[in-house]
Amino acid sequence: MDWVAYMTIAHFLVFGAIGVGVTLVAQQVELRARHPATVLFAIFAVIEWVFLLGAFLAMPGVLAVLGPYRVAAANLLAAGGIATFLWASHRPEAWEKLKHRVIPA
Repeated sequence: MDWVAYMTIAHFLVFGAIGVGVTLVAQQVELRARHPATVLFAIFAVIEWVFLLGAFLAMPGVLAVLGPYRVAAANLLAAGGIATFLWASHRPEAWEKLKHRVIPA
């Protein structure tokens, strides 16, 4: 159980740092691009490279076991969720328009 606690703390710290980095990249891309697809691609690229580098250095062979397509699909799903959240939270008027289209009042 001690290792579960240690890895939980490590998980929060590492992914907290990654989250801050992704947010900074997304903010800079959003300021320059203004298109959600560009933000999605930038976030996906950051997540993909961080995972590939981390897997290569800390967990050799894990990519061969999981498969590159599964990893890329999971990272794309994560990037889509993050990009959607950032897009909705930074453009409240866009979120309201989307909310009214999806859920009629």
